[in-house]
Amino acid sequence: MSYWKLIFLCSLLLFFNCKENAISTIHLDDQLALIPEGIAVDPSTKDIYLSSLLKDIIVRYDSTGSYVSNVIKRNEKDYSTGVGLIIKNNMLWALGSVMNTEQSALFQIDIKTNKIVNRYTINDTLPNYFNDLTIDKQSNIYITDTHFHRVYKFDINTKSIGVFLEHEQIKHPNGITISSDYSKLFVDSFTHGIRIIDIKNKKILNATHEPSSNQGIDGLKYYKNTLYAVINGSRNRGEHRLVKYKLSKDERQIFAEQPLITNHALMDIPTTIDIVDNKLFLLANSQMENYNDSLKSIIDNNRIINTYIIKHKLK
Repeated sequence: MSYWKLIFLCSLLLFFNCKENAISTIHLDDQLALIPEGIAVDPSTKDIYLSSLLKDIIVRYDSTGSYVSNVIKRNEKDYSTGVGLIIKNNMLWALGSVMNTEQSALFQIDIKTNKIVNRYTINDTLPNYFNDLTIDKQSNIYITDTHFHRVYKFDINTKSIGVFLEHEQIKHPNGITISSDYSKLFVDSFTHGIRIIDIKNKKILNATHEPSSNQGIDGLKYYKNTLYAVINGSRNRGEHRLVKYKLSKDERQIFAEQPLITNHALMDIPTTIDIVDNKLFLLANSQMENYNDSLKSIIDNNRIINTYIIKHKLK
């Protein structure tokens, strides 16, 4: 074997080893058949929090994946159908439905005590569906309403939720995240792709983003001038993936999609992500296709496996 061929092969092996080392998995013990949707990771302890569509609970695991406790129990403060989660300043903010209603709520939980501090709803009789959320420096929270094409804002000072933006170009919003300087929101619209919104002026800064439209971006996170997104809108599970989009320097434009994880053996409708330090945590297998939402039951118990988190080290 020639010297240069040997060097090439060694470099290739090193490349694949580095790529492999960037990805690891966490197997979550106990709590079969959660049908999880939301994930949040505590920056200080690295504990993992999951919300459950099936069991109407929020569960906490330690960093190794061992079960620790239920954070919210079924029917506690009428919590139901858990979705988006986020942690800031020892508070877990959780979205869910109010049991037996068409109303959504924002739950504030002290993660030191596992106590619900408060529950916030909209003072309106019309239905709403809170799906995902992001939080700014002051702990104001922005929430997507997927069914009714809105972004709401929870004001930390007035403790109230009101419409922040309702616009034709944010139809069916789901994933949402915020820039590091807290000046822009990034919101995925199923029909118009990722929208960049100036928070101060409530203006959409970019044109329809065709590459991400009609893709179905669920989890969306900003990190170092880059958007990380979980795409799961296709019925073809082989198209479900974790990708990244680089932003322009002024963060008013989105560049082409770069795949990070595709066709991973553990992916079964991946949903949401969290980023702590330089590590991304992906909820890999919600198994949502095996869930009957109207009956709140598993379709085939023989197909259910434990939940896995895919951990990806970012540069």
